Amino acid sequence: MYLVMVRKYSVKRQRILQLFEDHHILTANEIVRLLPDIDRATIYRNLKYFVETGEIRQLQIQKNVMSYERFNPDDMHQHFLCRNCNKVLKIYGIDKNYIQSKLPHDVNVEFIDLNVIGVCDECSSVLKPC
Repeated sequence: MYLVMVRKYSVKRQRILQLFEDHHILTANEIVRLLPDIDRATIYRNLKYFVETGEIRQLQIQKNVMSYERFNPDDMHQHFLCRNCNKVLKIYGIDKNYIQSKLPHDVNVEFIDLNVIGVCDECSSVLKPC
């Protein structure tokens, strides 16, 4: 027999999580803007809770701004960031075992958090090369 833990969330927590179904990545300020009837402190408190419980993960997409996305172990990906338009694209195929093989034997990779920065196709047709 297997026990499944089912979390019952308040309406506010449910609404915050629901935003991640419609938006890939959000900042706290974007959540505040999208849910104006929930105060900022409640949003930050719930984001902290969701990070601690593993429901969402923190991302450093922009300098000095923390972003968040729903964590799904079946959708492991990293991010490509366009330095011109700030578009964020998912990157698949970053192999944890390959990364582990390139590191000293006395370390263990637990999680990969990688941002690749460049210029997307749309912007590269407009911008001159660096």
